[in-house]
Amino acid sequence: MLVLAGLPGAGVDPGPLPGELLISGHFEGNEPFWKMEITNNRIVLQCANDTLQDTLLLSRKQQHSETYAFRGRHLFGIVRYPGSGGCMLDITEEEKPSHEIYFSYRGITYMGCGKLKKK
Repeated sequence: MLVLAGLPGAGVDPGPLPGELLISGHFEGNEPFWKMEITNNRIVLQCANDTLQDTLLLSRKQQHSETYAFRGRHLFGIVRYPGSGGCMLDITEEEKPSHEIYFSYRGITYMGCGKLKKK
């Protein structure tokens, strides 16, 4: 887990808030290779030689789409359902990935595909 010294609450993972939308899923991409497991808004991101554990805060989804913006302490991005064709980025070994993900971590933008489940 990354910890930023000197910041209030640094290193403290509050977890999801009561009544908050919960998501789970598996996403991956390449250049460089990375994978992300999400379980009830808690993530484990493996990227190069780095592993990040964080909790995602989600925005409300757009009215007529399956697009969610998210942020954690050390990353931010979006997950979106691109339509009936599923994820077209074709950079995952996941069979029939349903969602695309784009996120920024340590000043680098990553993209990939995966499956998302909402609770």
